[in-house]
Amino acid sequence: MIGKRHFLLLAVCIATAGFLELGLRFLRFSVDRWIGACEPGTAATTPLNHGPNAGRALQRLGSADVYGQFAGWEYEENFDERGIKRSALRPQDGEGTRILFMGDSFIQGYDDANTIPQRAYEWMVAHRSSTPPLIVLNAAYSSYSPVIFTVQAKHLLPTVRPDFVVVDIDETDIFDDAVRYRGLVVRDAGGSAVAVDRNPALRALAEGSARARCYPLYLVRLTAALYFQLRIAVYDWRERRSQRLFAVAETPEGNISPELREQMQYFSTTLDELFTTLKEFLPAERILVVRHPHLWHLKYDKRGPSWNRKVGELVGAAAARNGISFFDAQDELAARFADHPQRYYWKVDMHFNFDGMRAYGELVGRELLRKMEGAGSARSSKNSSTDTPPKAGAERFSLKRPSAAHVARRHRRPAWRGSPTQRSGRHRDAPVLA
Repeated sequence: MIGKRHFLLLAVCIATAGFLELGLRFLRFSVDRWIGACEPGTAATTPLNHGPNAGRALQRLGSADVYGQFAGWEYEENFDERGIKRSALRPQDGEGTRILFMGDSFIQGYDDANTIPQRAYEWMVAHRSSTPPLIVLNAAYSSYSPVIFTVQAKHLLPTVRPDFVVVDIDETDIFDDAVRYRGLVVRDAGGSAVAVDRNPALRALAEGSARARCYPLYLVRLTAALYFQLRIAVYDWRERRSQRLFAVAETPEGNISPELREQMQYFSTTLDELFTTLKEFLPAERILVVRHPHLWHLKYDKRGPSWNRKVGELVGAAAARNGISFFDAQDELAARFADHPQRYYWKVDMHFNFDGMRAYGELVGRELLRKMEGAGSARSSKNSSTDTPPKAGAERFSLKRPSAAHVARRHRRPAWRGSPTQRSGRHRDAPVLA
């Protein structure tokens, strides 16, 4: 009797597994898309610690608690094999003035319409008088930082050969360089950074998750993927609990600990290394470093802004040491956002919303256009494979910015809400160990 019950129970389990397998095979395209490709792809083989997989990928906006009326909207990102985010809204190839943007998720943005490079491009097209087309390329990706930019530049600039480079650096970068990636930097015999390795623990989990699609049974695929994704989520959650991503910005001047001061010193060295590397490929006059504020830089208490500007000061000092132009958008955005800066950021999220992205992108476009005009006529035939990088000693220029009040008046416009085809969502920064 007991043996018969065991047999029936086994038969029920086998039948249930069989029906589940058939159901998963019927939904195989959805299952495979969720699991992801079997091959690790760019993210596992790049010297940049992590990166996008080449091709198109569907992204989805998160909850209404963060994104409000835009919750649930989907958009598509398309990266090429170099890690450049392609756009159908502006030229990406051919002859013209080639501009390369480098940054993290703030610059990476959302769909084709909602990125800082796109907003800068639109502003420049509307205000420039010269005819050569602008080829604006977006090489930014989530959780990239100066030490990764350095390695990225060595691989990307010799092939892209940009006329101008724009690098966005903000408060997240000091933690990334001085804490997150510090022990993962690979250097050559001369001490130069040549790669930023991946955390071995996460690499094993990520590769295990990627292998899930190789299993012949879909039920095994799904179980393995769930197992590895759960372990990655738990690992990431534990790491994030112990992080102080904005420790320097949050700490008053008199309370900065020796540990944070050491991180600041190390960050200065990674900035110098980045700027030195960029100048190996194009003159300083064709490099623009920009910084944006976070919401807490614009919220005031009785003592002033909630966050200090130490990181921006470090970036500005490093840019000055290397003869590179630096634009800090905090004062002009503070004037433009006035008493309601929260309207320009997502809720419970550090990033600009679409209105904030447009405002910052326009300022970046203005500064970049001034640099282009100051540097003289761009070489429209620069993009062929026989072109050589610009040599040092290119003409210098003088940049005089208008007052914050003038900029606020010039750019005042109704808040932009976007259309359904322009609505999109930002995926989170890459996991700490990615």
